[in-house]
Amino acid sequence: MRTMLLFLVIFAFSIAIATFVENDFGNDAARKLIYNARWFEILLILGMINIVAVIFKQRLYRPEKLTLFVFHVAFVVVIFGAGITRYFGKEGIVHIRVGDTAKSWITTDTYLELLIEKNGHQYSACYPVLFSEISKNRFRKKISFEGSHIHFSVKSYIRRAEKGIDYKPGGKPFVHMITASGLERIITSGEKIAPGDVSMFFSDSGQDSISSDLVVLNDKDGVLTFTAPYPVIRTSMDEGISDTLEANQKHRFVPFMLHNFHDIPFVLRKYLPEGKIIAKPATEQDTDLPSAVKVDVDIDGVHDILFAWGKKEQVATFTSGSIHGVKIGIRYGAVRKELPFALKLKDFIIQRYPGSQSPSWFESNVQLIDQQKGIGREERIYMNHVLKYRGYKFYQSSYDSDEKGTVLSLNRDGFGTAVTYSGYLLLALGMLLSLVNKKSRFRKLSQNRSKANKVVAAFLPVLLFLCANSYSQTGKNSISEIPAEHADEFCKILVQDNGGRIEPLNTLASEIVRKVIRKESYKGQSANQVFTGMLVYPEQWQQEPFIKTGHPEIQKLIGVGSKYASFLDFFPARSGGNYILRPYIEEAYRKKPAFRDKFDNEIIRVDERVNICYMVYRGTLLKIFPDPADTLNTWHSFATSSEVFKGEDSLFAKQIFRYYIEETRKSMESNDWTKPSEIVGAIGIFQQSYGQPVIPSDARLKAETFYNDFNIFSRITRMYLFAGFLLLVFQFLHIFIPRFRIKYISVPVLWIIALVFLLHTSGLALRWYVAGHAPWSNGYEALIFIAWATVFAGLLFSRKSGITVSATAILAALILQTAHLSWMDPQITNLVPVLKSYWLIVHVAVITASYGFLGLGALIAFLNLLLLFSETKKNKNKLEQHITGLTQIIEMTLIAGLYLLTIGTFLGGVWANESWGRYWGWDPKETWALVTVIVYAVILHLRLVPGFKGRVLFNIVSLTGFGSVIMTYFGVNYYLSGLHSYAQGDPLPLPPLVYYSLAVVVVVSSLAVINQYRLNIGISEDT
Repeated sequence: MRTMLLFLVIFAFSIAIATFVENDFGNDAARKLIYNARWFEILLILGMINIVAVIFKQRLYRPEKLTLFVFHVAFVVVIFGAGITRYFGKEGIVHIRVGDTAKSWITTDTYLELLIEKNGHQYSACYPVLFSEISKNRFRKKISFEGSHIHFSVKSYIRRAEKGIDYKPGGKPFVHMITASGLERIITSGEKIAPGDVSMFFSDSGQDSISSDLVVLNDKDGVLTFTAPYPVIRTSMDEGISDTLEANQKHRFVPFMLHNFHDIPFVLRKYLPEGKIIAKPATEQDTDLPSAVKVDVDIDGVHDILFAWGKKEQVATFTSGSIHGVKIGIRYGAVRKELPFALKLKDFIIQRYPGSQSPSWFESNVQLIDQQKGIGREERIYMNHVLKYRGYKFYQSSYDSDEKGTVLSLNRDGFGTAVTYSGYLLLALGMLLSLVNKKSRFRKLSQNRSKANKVVAAFLPVLLFLCANSYSQTGKNSISEIPAEHADEFCKILVQDNGGRIEPLNTLASEIVRKVIRKESYKGQSANQVFTGMLVYPEQWQQEPFIKTGHPEIQKLIGVGSKYASFLDFFPARSGGNYILRPYIEEAYRKKPAFRDKFDNEIIRVDERVNICYMVYRGTLLKIFPDPADTLNTWHSFATSSEVFKGEDSLFAKQIFRYYIEETRKSMESNDWTKPSEIVGAIGIFQQSYGQPVIPSDARLKAETFYNDFNIFSRITRMYLFAGFLLLVFQFLHIFIPRFRIKYISVPVLWIIALVFLLHTSGLALRWYVAGHAPWSNGYEALIFIAWATVFAGLLFSRKSGITVSATAILAALILQTAHLSWMDPQITNLVPVLKSYWLIVHVAVITASYGFLGLGALIAFLNLLLLFSETKKNKNKLEQHITGLTQIIEMTLIAGLYLLTIGTFLGGVWANESWGRYWGWDPKETWALVTVIVYAVILHLRLVPGFKGRVLFNIVSLTGFGSVIMTYFGVNYYLSGLHSYAQGDPLPLPPLVYYSLAVVVVVSSLAVINQYRLNIGISEDT
């Protein structure tokens, strides 16, 4: 077992390091050094052998240990299937334009191709290679051909390379130019380039002109000259002095002087009469640049250097050279392979979300042509719908920018996938059996009942009172208040958001108020009233201090003495009415995110709030007029409607809102709201007439309004926190003061938490219905679901200990509070096509549910460490039962969490395989999910290793192990690149809370260890 745990630790550490290598040096570097390395393959083989050895040593094949046998055999099968895929699977892409037929595919793997020609005979070879900048790229080949001994050796590899020129005796003349925009061009004799409206030809025949619009470059005696059919302005970059060079005359091309050809300025960077092309590392991180491989070619003792240029999934051209009459060609990149059949693209269809360029759906309609079998049928390929034929599988991957071509992913790995899937099924079966098998570890733990700890119900009225009044606000209005009834009526008007989603104005109003004020209401006014008031009385609201500023330096900057400022405060008279934050905003955005301080981040947030208010006052957010002539179903605001609508529609869209404001102001005085209501109705009729195809049903719109108004997830946060905290306090009082009885009043509190949990469940179901997709498609939704899973786990184990319920309620409240932080977006959005999969729904649901169980285990472990620290010789007997019971609960929650996490991870592989043709690609997200599986597998097996059985150690690793979950969920999403990454550009700085939490964990763990050592309990004592 020690050996197995050692293998697991090395394996987990290796793949975790690989994700950081990939982030900094690319996917090929991670594969070269780790994933595809020989030592890594040996590690997997040794691990598989060790699992088999454990099966026989522990005799897990016995009927009473069937659960463990199935579970361990499953991993052997999965590793074996992965090996088949690794060595026999094929991946690539097929690019087809509409009307064209594809008979070949391009490999995803990279190759180095060699071509030799001598005496009219040719020799070619193709070798799979994997190069990286941080490894030794060993490649040596010795070939004897037509009496010549040829040696090829790779000297270096540049992942992102730019072309340059260097001196080579007897080489070709080269010109290296750069335009004012930074565009570089290298040209040699006999070549022609055409940057912009300028055509240049490097003549090797001495001719001065070819056509009337051609600039001709000439090399004579090592001097570069040019002849242009038009005057050229030449400017000294040092002195700024210009002169005009006559047309159709030969002039010297002077280095480092600006030559203006046809309004396009060029600078001669370098000229070599005898030179060669070389590769150099790119100065900018342009991901579109090719890679370069430096190859030394030795033919009968004579050396030459050639650079092969290429990219992944692209077939490159050969770089050629010649030595002793032997012609050499080298190229690097993908290779083209033939298909035993053909695919003809009949049509490519793309559907977009209303009023948006974001694709909702795209598919390829192809004709499958197999002449050998006489087949010519039509097929559809779209996201999560695969074309399978003769062992090949085709997946919809992407498409051309002009939407006239498709890119299909290709995979051929039926045997490997089938074996791996059978391993997944065995794994799920083993986990299921362990939950029902009476002799399993989980069932044994569940049968060890510990004394329940309860709480006081006298605080229930206080809880209900606080929950009912948690959102009440005081304050006297200094602005006109639109009646709530009419504001609610007005906010039933539909609006199109920036993503193309049609929603009630109520949703937009709620999002704006939460973003600008950071509250759900303002001075007793609901979000609907605030939003309507900003439209009707902009002059009042521009003076109202309701924009959250937060940072004291920003308050000082704009001259306010509170956390809130008015819109006009940002345009003070002392700055001439200019936006006072502009220079600070520009400075903040010039910094990399990792180097922005708290002031920079807050200034960006405040700027966003000010801009939102500006857009509300301008009316640009109010996209309420559907354009019937727009095939994308775009809706427009009254500010832009005049550019779209004609005739009566134009008059209606342009004037109706101004009319509404006038009538609303009159109604504020007369209290007769007939006219404004009629106008709202007229807008509704206009929307139904022209926007019906994209308008959601009335039931869904009402549900969304209710969801916004009730704000369920924010409300239950306080309920969970208050109930959980009180329950925990009195449970600890009962532990240390046994006569403090809470037996008869804990059940009502448990029912309260259960009722809040039902509200939580209802909120998830309601969001699912409103959004039209499962509520775990983004960071916010995943967190509220993890909070749900956490409470579910607590209720599941509530019979073991009341502390479980209190811990889960507190943890759920903290998770929900995190979900409502400023950097989390609770907005309901449309799904990208790849996320429209039932496999995704199941995968995310299971894996996020596991986080709830693992988080519960971590929190109980923290509480248990506090008890271990508080234990003395006097209270030892009283605390032992509680510590032992909680330790058993921790182990049960970790087992349940590990099972869910493992199943969820492999379900993610199924989703990936159904979506883009591979069930495992070492993406950072899936890699860290596997790291977390291994971490908790090690934690749960420590009890079997002598010297690592102590409950103190178990509680510490149960707490610290949750760090891998945090890394999997937050770290990968925001700090590593990959398919699941939310980060753009440089990573964000670590929040200070991370350092504080780490310090608390270290201190509490250390105190618990010291105290237990002092009591001679020791970390190695068996539980």
